Amino acid sequence: MLFLITPASSYRLNADFEDHAEHEYMEFVDAHPELETRPWDCPEAAAYGCFASVADLIRQIGCDERAHKEESLARLAEPRLG
Repeated sequence: MLFLITPASSYRLNADFEDHAEHEYMEFVDAHPELETRPWDCPEAAAYGCFASVADLIRQIGCDERAHKEESLARLAEPRLG
């Protein structure tokens, strides 16, 4: 709904959510060092990628959140939205 009214506000809000999510994932991994030695092996999710540990998987999810944030910020920079 927000996108229909003010697209720029929608992209700003999404970027804020994605930024928050990225930091939460990274803090979670920092707070749980045992995840570094827990192997990641999930055939059902193989399309997502191969990771040596659950910590690596969670860090990748955090990086994906950063990419989503950057996509929103790039859309925000488009002349018709800025």
